[in-house]
Amino acid sequence: MIAVLGIASCGGASSVLPTREPTALPEATLPSDALSQMEIAFEGSPRRSVIQAALDEAFGYYGLSPSESTYRMAGDVLVALRRSALARGCEGCTEMAILTLITQLGREGTNLSFEEAAAVASTILYGND
Repeated sequence: MIAVLGIASCGGASSVLPTREPTALPEATLPSDALSQMEIAFEGSPRRSVIQAALDEAFGYYGLSPSESTYRMAGDVLVALRRSALARGCEGCTEMAILTLITQLGREGTNLSFEEAAAVASTILYGND
């Protein structure tokens, strides 16, 4: 948008100079779906298809149906566990490593929820201080 600014000159006449109003910089748009967000947030940037396949397998062991809400719940749990592990000095505790352990626990036939298995996985990976 162009605004017009009048400036008085020495002789009293005014000149008209066009000026531009500041424009807002475009904001970065983050994806709104959970799997795309995980692709960005997960350590090592695993592909969306890899994340989805691993989650879908894990969900099967814990009686969860793949949906936006279950993907979001799992992503939140995995990111929180990775951050907690990192704070405790566990450099190799990525979301995918944690998910692999959660899946392994499910394969062994545990009678846990996904969230409970995540807590067990966190204890196995970096202890329970």
